[in-house]
Amino acid sequence: MDTKEVLGSANNEECKIDSIAQSWSVISNAGENSKKYIAMESLENYLVNREAGIIKLLDPPFEKGLLEPGYIKSYLPGVRENGGQYTHAAIWAVIAEAMLKLSNKALDLYEMINPIEHGKTKELIMRYKVEPYVIPADVYGAGNLLRKRRLDLVYRFK
Repeated sequence: MDTKEVLGSANNEECKIDSIAQSWSVISNAGENSKKYIAMESLENYLVNREAGIIKLLDPPFEKGLLEPGYIKSYLPGVRENGGQYTHAAIWAVIAEAMLKLSNKALDLYEMINPIEHGKTKELIMRYKVEPYVIPADVYGAGNLLRKRRLDLVYRFK
């Protein structure tokens, strides 16, 4: 049910930024040209966690605030769509950067989520823990679950 609540707003306590809105302002060509670059810069600043190698869907996650976004809030903060990497959205971020002709940024984000990049060393393999040709549907983004992959929906490249 649509409650007409604004999500992805700097005025919110939770979900101040949402990757889908940032990327789709570019992909849909609905955003003002000058603001498209600002949107993607904000995505990079607030949602890209280079140390963990993830592009989070939203931040901060839903937990105790008044917003009721539906099933997403039922997940722990940082788990699945509630502040982890939702891989569809991560791919859209790559596409948006490419559409803005920011090829270095697009490549950087692509390499971050590309499974083959997670199989270059034994340490990376032990952290990734899935086949190097699999992109997981979700990558958890908080606490002791950071970097854990969920594989019930995957993209396989063979």
